[in-house]
Amino acid sequence: MEEYRSGHNGADSKSVGSGKTGTRVRIPPLPQNNMQNYWLKISSEALKDPCLLNDYTPVLTRIDHKPEADNPYWHVHIFKLTKEELKKFANDLNNTMKSGWYALAFNDNNVWVIMKEKTTILEREDTWQSEAYLAMQEYAEAHGVQREYLDFNERFEEYTSWATELENTDRRSLHHVALAVDDIDETAKWYQRHFGFSELHRDDSGEPMFRMLEKDGFRLELISSQSKHKPLPEYRKDLLEDVSVTGTKHFCLQVPDVHAEYERLKAAGVDLRNEPRPTYFGGYYLFVKDNNGILFELWSQK
Repeated sequence: MEEYRSGHNGADSKSVGSGKTGTRVRIPPLPQNNMQNYWLKISSEALKDPCLLNDYTPVLTRIDHKPEADNPYWHVHIFKLTKEELKKFANDLNNTMKSGWYALAFNDNNVWVIMKEKTTILEREDTWQSEAYLAMQEYAEAHGVQREYLDFNERFEEYTSWATELENTDRRSLHHVALAVDDIDETAKWYQRHFGFSELHRDDSGEPMFRMLEKDGFRLELISSQSKHKPLPEYRKDLLEDVSVTGTKHFCLQVPDVHAEYERLKAAGVDLRNEPRPTYFGGYYLFVKDNNGILFELWSQK
């Protein structure tokens, strides 16, 4: 068993203990060509500062429904990492993990249990009864992790299933949405101020100029060409009129609570086109105009 604790200077200090090690798992191993990489699954609700996830690129983001939890909707992020990337990520997570939570990273040989101020590295086992595992379990329970979430036999059957599926799937996903805007700097500030976007990349070398913004895995590209700029046609500013014209209509941001967003944005003076309404596919929606008059949607389950 190896343990990494966050040092005072942010570096890792390492101590090595010994313990009885179990046999290899009977759960099907990951594909051989990727066995040295690690899969990591983390919910943003587990972190005091979820913004650190912006420093890493997930393979998949999704929302898990946990009806028994105080917060029934968990925003899950799945990453694929080299060992060196995982060391840095684990140290970052140690410094912001909430008590009572942990993250698991694993490959075909090892498991990293990442908790507040501590990471324990275990060899994968068959029965999960080794001294190393039991010591980790005791530490985790002492720091608020519920025992039901420490059943690794059940957990790894689930984890290995989705990891194998991701390894074997030729995934297609939406990379970004692009907006042509008037003032690119003012627009970037607007999305940063009202929705917490951060800037990933920029190109001001000529026209058009570009900004790539990101929030919780959603990328928004801004494009501006001052010398050839044309204003947004009036019909594009009217939701009902615009939907009668063929073409892409809007993008939608998922938020925790549309009703709370409505009150927050209204107080901030943002142009809101409707009060929250139920959708035909479930949940509630709200349309917003940005500083260019571009319409987009907010949606939440509640």
